[in-house]
Amino acid sequence: MYQNRESEVNKMVFALFSKGKNHDGWDKCWEQGLTPWDLGQHTPVLVHLCNSGALPKGRTLIPGCGSGYDVMAIACSERYVVGVDISDIAIKKAKELSSGSPNAEHFTFLKTDFFTWHPAELFDLIFDYTFFCAIEPDLRSIWASKIREFLKPDGELITLIYPIDNHEAMKKCCILLGLKQYLLWKISWLLHLVGEERSWGGGKGSSATP
Repeated sequence: MYQNRESEVNKMVFALFSKGKNHDGWDKCWEQGLTPWDLGQHTPVLVHLCNSGALPKGRTLIPGCGSGYDVMAIACSERYVVGVDISDIAIKKAKELSSGSPNAEHFTFLKTDFFTWHPAELFDLIFDYTFFCAIEPDLRSIWASKIREFLKPDGELITLIYPIDNHEAMKKCCILLGLKQYLLWKISWLLHLVGEERSWGGGKGSSATP
């Protein structure tokens, strides 16, 4: 039943994107509540890394931040977090949800296009959960270049592969993971792949450094 519902939602999301520009599709998804990537809470493994002291401190970027749960969860006096999203509706929702957050001074949300954005300062950490897997294929190599451009020389990229629960999704996930690793390898980054039982659906985490 769940898989059928997920399949129907994915078809509806695809239909929205086929009717207009990419950024229009994201706004329509948020407007109609077709957001299967939105957990409705923070990502468990990210908070675990934060609480265990394993998550790097300093300026942090979360592209495609959506509702902003992860941004709010890891922001602190030692870690300023910037959440960006191309959807105006997503950013408005993130700001509404975080309006009374006690750590609000340690994060911000920006409505911007990751691929044309030029931040004033570089980042110590970038966390990518459902961003790379959602972009158009012709943007993937640009994604790698932007990651390198945005990170400090000793910065770190942490990615988490979207949870999967069927064979076809598994094959697609492996292809995306391999492609992501290849793109980062091309720019001479060190890669580490680990399994994380706290992730949703047994997802895989990948860490990369320049």
